Amino acid sequence: MAGTPASTGSFPRAAACPGPFDALAITGQLDVEEIHRWDRMPLWGHSWRVSLQGALDLVNQTLSIESVGRGQDPAPLSVRLDVERYLTQPDWRLGFVWSGFPLDPLAPIARHLGLPLPEDARLSGSVDGSVTVSRRDMLEGAVQLRDAAMVLAGGPPVRFARADLLLQRDTVTLPPAQVEIPDQGSVQVQGSYSSLSGLLTASIRTAGLPSAAFRLQAFGIPEPLPDAMREGRWSGELRYRQERNTTGAWSGQAVITHAAFPVPGLAAPVQLSRGVLTVNGPGWRLTDVRASAGGVEFGGDYDAAASTFRLRLGETDLAQLEALFEPSLLRPGGFLARTLRLGRPAAPRWLAARRLSGGIQAEALVLGPARFTGVSGRLRWDGTRIELSQLRARIEGGSVLANGAIDLAGSEPSYAINVLGERIAWRNGRLTIDGDFAASGAGSNLLATLGSEGMFELAGAPAGFDSLAGCYRLDLTRTPSLRLSELRAAAGSEIYLGTGALRDDGTLLVELESGARQLRVIGTLAGLRVEHPPGWSADPD
Repeated sequence: MAGTPASTGSFPRAAACPGPFDALAITGQLDVEEIHRWDRMPLWGHSWRVSLQGALDLVNQTLSIESVGRGQDPAPLSVRLDVERYLTQPDWRLGFVWSGFPLDPLAPIARHLGLPLPEDARLSGSVDGSVTVSRRDMLEGAVQLRDAAMVLAGGPPVRFARADLLLQRDTVTLPPAQVEIPDQGSVQVQGSYSSLSGLLTASIRTAGLPSAAFRLQAFGIPEPLPDAMREGRWSGELRYRQERNTTGAWSGQAVITHAAFPVPGLAAPVQLSRGVLTVNGPGWRLTDVRASAGGVEFGGDYDAAASTFRLRLGETDLAQLEALFEPSLLRPGGFLARTLRLGRPAAPRWLAARRLSGGIQAEALVLGPARFTGVSGRLRWDGTRIELSQLRARIEGGSVLANGAIDLAGSEPSYAINVLGERIAWRNGRLTIDGDFAASGAGSNLLATLGSEGMFELAGAPAGFDSLAGCYRLDLTRTPSLRLSELRAAAGSEIYLGTGALRDDGTLLVELESGARQLRVIGTLAGLRVEHPPGWSADPD
């Protein structure tokens, strides 16, 4: 059949042809060997020897040959060849009928015909059905696989109780078939392949299967799930499409459960309890996430193609978050680098390449004794820089709005944040503050590097004042230092102006005056008292 688009073979064994010219009887044997697609030459051949009989009509240019079975039982393989007008307008038709034919010998033929069957695949089971190859219609027919199983080296057997294959012209179609993987689950598969166009389509559907149960790369097909989702189980439907000379792509949706995967920059792997995975070509999204990492529980969504996310937290201690992100925040370097102060250690490749942006929500964030509730904001992670914007929260009956950045280029993080706090309850009053805060390091070292300056206003101020407003400058990097300037204190209709500072003994001294009146407010921030100068009188006159 050399020259057919579907397959190529050879028939080297001769046959005896006694009889008249218009009815020559043919008997003999046929060797079918080296069956392969016209554009594929096998390294070795596989053949079957079939006894045959038929007739040749030299007058009408017709030839009919069919195989002959042994005994009364049907032969596992029957063959029939019909040829017309072989000298003028050749037309031929070759038919195969299988009846309980073993599958294993068909594996090399499938590879020679271009099907992506792995070399280490072992087949068992039997095939029934018929296929016709003709000059006009190419392939036509249907076969049925019974009790079929395929085993790849190192993998569990994949079993088909029954699977039908439909062949029409250049296309092989697999209608929906149930596949059983022992001790793991079942999956429904279907697909089609066209040898002319090179179009391959497939779909897999399951109610629950380990993510690593399939080894599709062995078939030249990319894995449908992202690397991070290879653990755990999945359910849903995924579809594959590949055209000739192109990279195939998956699409569809699956629910992923009980997966665990590492994320560069986190101190603990992510434990994914559940998430809905949507695949669309090389891009994928994970939504409705329920997960945890390092004891921090979270939910949200992630879009890998757009590098965007939505993160939802419950009540979370910021110290716990800091510990989880420690590999991202701290990069101490080697002994010589630390000893000789050789400068900033290089950022790891994963950190330099990280690009993320998204929204954050938290039921509450706890920082020491402070508890921020209803937290929301935006985060943009660009390599060694993290930007925080429109970070809002409630605390002590007031509100907080923060914007700032975290610099990860050094061996430890540096923070620069502007905070606007309004009407926060403090010592029977309400504090409003607008300040810039800067610090570096982590844990307890962070407070020791804190610096801040800005403006404040305290309504219902201590020490008998109705309000106290001014500017402040705080520095905890060496000896704790606090300076207050442009102070304006109101007591009834009286307005006092002045300054203040933290003294060496840790007490705060504020000096105020209103005309001839002078006041000194002294004490700790937790308890201030007013000291009047000698001869002071409540009556200004």
